[in-house]
Amino acid sequence: MTPINAINPISKVTEVFTDVGQLDTAINNGYIPIHADGSPYKVQSFEGGHLLDGAPLNVWFGFGWYQGQQQELLPYWQSGQIPTPPNTVLGITTVPMPAAVQANWQAYMTAQQDILGLPWWMWAAGAAAYLFLR
Repeated sequence: MTPINAINPISKVTEVFTDVGQLDTAINNGYIPIHADGSPYKVQSFEGGHLLDGAPLNVWFGFGWYQGQQQELLPYWQSGQIPTPPNTVLGITTVPMPAAVQANWQAYMTAQQDILGLPWWMWAAGAAAYLFLR
């Protein structure tokens, strides 16, 4: 496992992360992941997790690419919406997705489909409520 450093936005202290979930939570709380040279990663949210320089956290932590991840990201890399990781990162081994990760990803995708599948009038009602209640 490869640890990842991240700067705490409040204390300005660099902390070392060795767990994907802990780093993911830290990023949600404003932490800034940094490379060994001190430069920040480009962080993006993607399908319920985070990408660092265009690659999922599992890749950076040394767990390899999970099957299907590169194919899922390819259109975003090609369009420039997400930065393409360096070739050294793209060349990391692909491994089967662990069952727990697969279950979490499927739950996330199901929730997204449920939200996106709402009737138009529910989207309109939500937008109206947001506009009038803020």
